[in-house]
Amino acid sequence: QVSNAFSQQLDDFQWEPQQQATDGRLDLNAAFVGEYRNLRGMYPTAAGKLASNGPYEEVDDIYDIPNLTDHDIKMFKMYED
Repeated sequence: QVSNAFSQQLDDFQWEPQQQATDGRLDLNAAFVGEYRNLRGMYPTAAGKLASNGPYEEVDDIYDIPNLTDHDIKMFKMYED
């Protein structure tokens, strides 16, 4: 049936379970830029830098991202815990 041909296609705003943090945190190595929208000050610039420069072995690795601004560092520290 043609009407069901795309029934398995994901909605643009649907979350897959492996993309959802189980404890309220974002996975630095798997989060999409848009997932940072709920973190005031992170979206889009700081979030884009995080998403574009992984993977990270440790959280502190985010401070090695090239061309970080003082604002980026401030935002990372604010949400680090």
